[in-house]
Amino acid sequence: MKSKILLLLFYLTFYNILAQESSANLIIITTDGLRWQEIYQGLDKKLVKTCERPAEINQFYAGDDPVKSRERILPFVWGTLAKEGCLYGNRNYKNKVDTRNYHRFSYPGYNEIFCGAFDPLVNSNKKTYNKNVSILEELNKHQTYHNKIAVFSSWELFPYILNEPRSGILINSGWEDVATGVITPKLAKLNAGHKLKPAWKGETRFDDLTWQIAMEYAKSNHPKVLLISLDDTDHFGHKGDYKGYLEAIVQFDLYLKEVWDLIQTDPFYKDHTNLLITTDHGRGQFPSTWQSHGFLPSRSGEIWFMEYGPGIPPSGEAKSCVQQWQASLASRMAGYCKIPFIPGKSNQVSTGPLGEWITSIKP
Repeated sequence: MKSKILLLLFYLTFYNILAQESSANLIIITTDGLRWQEIYQGLDKKLVKTCERPAEINQFYAGDDPVKSRERILPFVWGTLAKEGCLYGNRNYKNKVDTRNYHRFSYPGYNEIFCGAFDPLVNSNKKTYNKNVSILEELNKHQTYHNKIAVFSSWELFPYILNEPRSGILINSGWEDVATGVITPKLAKLNAGHKLKPAWKGETRFDDLTWQIAMEYAKSNHPKVLLISLDDTDHFGHKGDYKGYLEAIVQFDLYLKEVWDLIQTDPFYKDHTNLLITTDHGRGQFPSTWQSHGFLPSRSGEIWFMEYGPGIPPSGEAKSCVQQWQASLASRMAGYCKIPFIPGKSNQVSTGPLGEWITSIKP
């Protein structure tokens, strides 16, 4: 009898390990306020004219046409991701992605991305805990993903957006040390960088420090769901520093290559990891408005997203005339992980054996 119980425990343990290893991983990368125009059209020559030494910027980024220019700014995106994944939001083909929220700034945008719906009551960037349940919180209720989700953000509001006390997710935000999981010597040194917090960026951490911390944590702790949210594109946009904004996009492209290399080489992530890349809002389109976003200028609701992973046909740049919404991204994430998610509901449960799930795809 004892041997049968031990054998049963062995099989249950083995089945659980196998199930967790075979279930999809998910990596989400966001960068704040990056316009679709630079991604799909390259350098905006109207905005270059507002810069000092525009000839130098043109020399680095212009190219012979918009296609060459975008390849100079985002060489990894156009050299690799556009061939292996899918890119949406090039409005030159009427391939549209928009926010449903008319606020068109960060907290409402991230709420829409992760909670799957526009909530008109989410209407400020104040530090208030979100009443809406995010897809990450829902994933954390399932055994496969429980305590295997990690969020790293430069912007200090993510503990509020994803309601850290209620969701129980690891959220490292702003100038905050990582205190859980395997703390490698490199991660300890990166934590020490928080003591050098400068005044000029306030509570928002430098993207490079956020990125290095997140990548080191991923390599040593292997979360099944990893969110890295960056800020510099919005920071330089609000300053009206188009050169700095372009440099932030170039750096963002380098970050994407690094996470791609992790997915391709780390056995934990290789062949069963989905990658979703997006932004929370767009920006104005003219030299007088591009620094801003919100209800006005109205086109700052125009966004984009990219995806890659098992089961996603590598169709490249989408050129079909179609309308998609930011609010659909949460259900898209649920679909990757085969977990049901209905925006506004918090009691979703599995409907059958492992791998047999009903997933809502409604925006």
